[in-house]
Amino acid sequence: MKKKILGWLGSPPLLMFNLLIKFEKDIKVLLSDGKTISQCVQKYYQNEPSLQMSRQKEIKIPTKLFAGQGLTYSDNEGKNSFTVGKDFLRFQFKQYPNWNTILKQVSDILFKLKGELGLKVIAEISLLYIDRFIVKNKNNVINKNFNLEIEFPLSYEIDYTDFTFGYVVKKTKDMKFIQRLKGRVNEKELEENQIYYILENDYRCNKNIQISTIDNFKKFITSIHDEINDYFIDLIKDKIGSDQRYGLQID
Repeated sequence: MKKKILGWLGSPPLLMFNLLIKFEKDIKVLLSDGKTISQCVQKYYQNEPSLQMSRQKEIKIPTKLFAGQGLTYSDNEGKNSFTVGKDFLRFQFKQYPNWNTILKQVSDILFKLKGELGLKVIAEISLLYIDRFIVKNKNNVINKNFNLEIEFPLSYEIDYTDFTFGYVVKKTKDMKFIQRLKGRVNEKELEENQIYYILENDYRCNKNIQISTIDNFKKFITSIHDEINDYFIDLIKDKIGSDQRYGLQID
């Protein structure tokens, strides 16, 4: 992993980090397993599970119950959540202290549930980072803030306050890595002449992985994290932090 320190950058300026682990076979969960799952995750997620329903609705259910749509657990602050679904585990973080802390939590829960639910082969792993950068409107030129060169006809009067740009960074038969950059104006911030960028780093690996040892899993998923981090560092410029310094470093 690259060691470049971005002194102006947030820790990082994260809106959300999603980690999805899909399995080769469906997770067979009995009604009695709800309590077991709760015991495996209670160190990190203290709130009772909620049932994911259609139309984005949730209802509270007793811990002992489980439904095919999935059980969602959340922490006391309501910033992070964990879901057990039909064939997947999903972690969602709005609070991201550092990678090692996240890695320990994910590994702990995965390997506790491995024995309880008979998890054997991972069919797909997806990591999605969503970051937000605030800049002054006068600096809203893509190549001043990011290492991207986008050319338009000279007759175009380009306004970067509303755009979406996506591209495949890397692709093999086993993985696909996409970056998406969006420019937006927050109506509440118009008087301050601010705009913001949303940067998505979306990495999907569909290579079958045996869940053997916790060290092998940590090494594999950390290699993905480090690759995303390297591309993230290569993309952004120090210029983006000149108006509002984020003040921390990437970890």
